[in-house]
Amino acid sequence: LSFIGIILVYASDIYNLYIVSIKSAEITIESGTKTTKLTYEDIACFYSENKIVYAVQNDGTTINTDFTLNELEEKINDQLFFRANRKIIIHKDAVDQIEKIENGKLRIQLKASIENDAMAEINISRYKRKTFMNWFQ
Repeated sequence: LSFIGIILVYASDIYNLYIVSIKSAEITIESGTKTTKLTYEDIACFYSENKIVYAVQNDGTTINTDFTLNELEEKINDQLFFRANRKIIIHKDAVDQIEKIENGKLRIQLKASIENDAMAEINISRYKRKTFMNWFQ
């Protein structure tokens, strides 16, 4: 019985270390001559416009990156970030409101204000709806 207790305590410690490593992770963004380090907690979303990918911070400021959304999708943690559609990757903590709309789609509103009005409300297709809801839970 004590052996099981030791294993549970050990597993709990490993899980807590894993959660800390996820939260404190960071990404280095190079934009022209500037290099910026952002922690995952500082990022609200990444979005693409005119073949340029922008990182949006929680305070609403944007930084253009040299990445594509596909490259970012491979680099970042999929437990914290979700590829909502072909134009945007969102952070779990940045989601403010989820609304059901026509044809089984979802409309997501972010906490951070994005200067681009097209990204102010993000639509998730009915095909990705279940995957999104499982990720968001």
